[in-house]
Amino acid sequence: MSEKVTILGGGNGAITAAAELSANGFEITLFEFAELANNIAEIFETREIEYDGVVGSGVAKIAKVTSDIGEALRGAEIIYLIIPSMYHHVYADALWDKFEEGQCLVLLPGTFGALDMIHRMRSRGMAVDITIGESDALPYATRRKGVNKVHIFHKLPEFGVGVFPAEHTKSTIGKIKKHFPAATALPDVLASGLNNANPALHPLGVLLNVGRIEYSKGNFYYYEEGFTDSVAHAVEALDCERLAIGKVLGIDLPDLATGLQSVGYGPKGDLWETINGSRALTPILGPSYVGNRYLTEDIPIGLNMWRSLGEQFNVGTPLINSTIAIGEVVCKLGPDVYRRSNTTCGIAEMSVDELKKYVSTGKL
Repeated sequence: MSEKVTILGGGNGAITAAAELSANGFEITLFEFAELANNIAEIFETREIEYDGVVGSGVAKIAKVTSDIGEALRGAEIIYLIIPSMYHHVYADALWDKFEEGQCLVLLPGTFGALDMIHRMRSRGMAVDITIGESDALPYATRRKGVNKVHIFHKLPEFGVGVFPAEHTKSTIGKIKKHFPAATALPDVLASGLNNANPALHPLGVLLNVGRIEYSKGNFYYYEEGFTDSVAHAVEALDCERLAIGKVLGIDLPDLATGLQSVGYGPKGDLWETINGSRALTPILGPSYVGNRYLTEDIPIGLNMWRSLGEQFNVGTPLINSTIAIGEVVCKLGPDVYRRSNTTCGIAEMSVDELKKYVSTGKL
């Protein structure tokens, strides 16, 4: 294969995807900002990534590693942005005038990032039409073992992708499946944003364990020791609010346990049984401090958007609201955090019908 694929980002997921796709024969260009390049300095020098775990083991040779974002995008049919959702706004500012007509940007995962990024980029004056896909999950459970080494605990047997505009779903999923055969089509980016498990799975449960996390000084396994039956019961109650938002928008969402089971994260049962029996999740260490992404990303980026949709469409979200309020105090989340959140995506005044038309056609 010689198709050029661009991967933006230098974290666990981006490095893992670059390694696997390169090992599978694709011509990979990996981009990281110059100010962050030192985090993957060895990859810049050698263009090699060592990997092991459920996808096998080996050393992948990356075709190009660059900090020139224009060079990274040039000639790429598809671009994968694999970073924490809290930094999507940074890439929106960097990318808006770099795209070529008809290119496809895919966020792995998105958490409503497609709506946020297209709004930000159009507001900056983006002159070309692109398609944006966003997944409801990262395709891997993976961790770095070193600057250029990754260990992959789990690879999802399937994950959902919403496309903006939704009328481009069929062609876009066809492109993505060449690289990630597990990708399946969701109705639109509203479905992918609401189907992301992390905002339901992480913040409330972590806050209920915050004393243990701080006392353990890094020796804490959230899924193994923190996700007790009582914690699972509370998380299930919060998840019901997410499902209610989906119902108002006409989206049939699986509950959290069923969703985790469908991607191989645990056995059938209620949420506690699924998490407790998960060979992929229980070995993961952390979070080790309250500033972890389980709170500082999944509250302002995930739960905050769900709260906003609940308010917009008159769906009660008392547990979501309470989790946000407690998390803001515990993590000292200030206004600067919310300025980069995804509730700026230009949909606040839309009715359900107007919103569904917008995500389908891409036009206001």
